[in-house]
Amino acid sequence: MTSEVLEKDQNLSEVLFKPTRKTKETSFVANSAPEDPSVTENYWYRHCHLPYAGWLGLNLIEVKSALSRIAASPNRRTRPHALDTVYEYGPGNWVYEFSMLGVRYSEMGEKAAQAENREEAFKNFRLAELYFLAASYPYMVNDDLAQQSLCQHYRYYRRAAQFASGDFEEIRFKVKEAEAIAFIHTPDKNAVCPYVMIFSNYQNLCTEYLRYYNDYLRPLGIAMVALDLPGVGLSGKVKFSPHLGKVHEAALDYILNHVLYLDHHNMGILAQRMGCIAALQLMISMGSHVRAACMVSPLVDEFLMSKALAKAPPMMRDVIANRMNGDSSLWDNLIPLLQAYSVKKQGILSGFSTDIQMQVMWSKADFFCSKADMKLTAGVSRKSEIVEVAGDSGTEIFEKAMHNSVAFFKKNLL
Repeated sequence: MTSEVLEKDQNLSEVLFKPTRKTKETSFVANSAPEDPSVTENYWYRHCHLPYAGWLGLNLIEVKSALSRIAASPNRRTRPHALDTVYEYGPGNWVYEFSMLGVRYSEMGEKAAQAENREEAFKNFRLAELYFLAASYPYMVNDDLAQQSLCQHYRYYRRAAQFASGDFEEIRFKVKEAEAIAFIHTPDKNAVCPYVMIFSNYQNLCTEYLRYYNDYLRPLGIAMVALDLPGVGLSGKVKFSPHLGKVHEAALDYILNHVLYLDHHNMGILAQRMGCIAALQLMISMGSHVRAACMVSPLVDEFLMSKALAKAPPMMRDVIANRMNGDSSLWDNLIPLLQAYSVKKQGILSGFSTDIQMQVMWSKADFFCSKADMKLTAGVSRKSEIVEVAGDSGTEIFEKAMHNSVAFFKKNLL
């Protein structure tokens, strides 16, 4: 990169992001506790899942270079041994390093669009939105600097969708007093297609499923409806509450009344972790419209009722505390509130049974998904199958789960 282009990127980045010293650094947004004085070794506050980043489509050489700049930064860190907690927005700051990459590819995308090179435009806008997504990770509410990156992520996700194969539509709908958004990707608006609705987890956003759609669903002629759980991402304005399924229920109601190119009697569910709570709630309230449900590593009861979460990495506890508008340094105060999200505690499964085709996937390597939660979820349907996914690495397990889910939807939606 020439110095002229680099200077231009920096200038644009300064326009997009205007942090002040009042802005909290990410690791303090939901955890007011200072770093444990017993910590003497360097570590990453954020989970750096490089294989998953590569699967999404990020350039791992660029990602590793950004991580190296972050780790080597001499600038002040809010948590001295947490490498990715550089406070000032500039070199070495997590949001800055990944946003700069996003800016670079957004400009390349605009040039390709002006040249009417659709393939190149999609490629670069896709990379831009992924780097802005990485900059905003782990998507905490009230993380002002990261939220600005998230806005840019959605901007370039929409730009990428304009140049992608098939059709794209954004729908807005009310969830009581708030508004939520869903992205619909379909192979062809002129044909009525079966579709899969995404119930993402609180550690990821629904926009991360674009490759899943492009590589697996679209070639089969299956559409995808991507939306987030309450309190995060596209549903950030909706209050986080034990009724996690309210956004998806409102979205489905909107689809049934306004979206004619989706097959209203041929809907699939892909739910992950706490997203399975929302999926179960929708199956109870609007299950007549659901033909097949794939539940991956469900966290619906035991995980919420036990003390296992107290042993989870700090970032994971912080993310959950953030959704609950709480402070993870006061975890004992949050435990009773978190238990209200248990489907068993809610009593919603009592006496409920369905004939919806269901696949429940789990892995022994998953620290959080218990056999009890897996069996509780599978017990909802008289036509359920439990699939244990095994592999020598997390990447292999992930890829097997993807292929299993696609085979399941191919069998039951087509």
